Amino acid sequence: MELLKSLSIKNDFHYHKDRTQKVETIKLTYNEEKKLGNLVNAFKPASVYVKHLCFTNFTKFNLDMPIYVNMVRDPVERVISWYYYVRAPWYFVERKRAFPDLPLPNPNWLRKDYDTCVRR
Repeated sequence: MELLKSLSIKNDFHYHKDRTQKVETIKLTYNEEKKLGNLVNAFKPASVYVKHLCFTNFTKFNLDMPIYVNMVRDPVERVISWYYYVRAPWYFVERKRAFPDLPLPNPNWLRKDYDTCVRR
């Protein structure tokens, strides 16, 4: 994400990132897909929008299809990466700024490594 942000400045394109959410939603409802389609189609060319989500067919809403860039990863490595991602300090800083009422996680939960978690 940071690479795309840096490239947008250097190569003169618009960078857009999904807003921070209390609960990460990957599979969108029909109405959420439509809202996403309208949002993305409103961006000025050339633009990039960064969000983790399932494929959405924009044409079912009579909208132009964007160019998708999909990164396929080893499923086990992806889960391990996610495990540490949601425990990263910057992740909680970003979420606390967006949702001040959100409680901070238990420090023991943050320190637990993946292997220990899986074994229990």
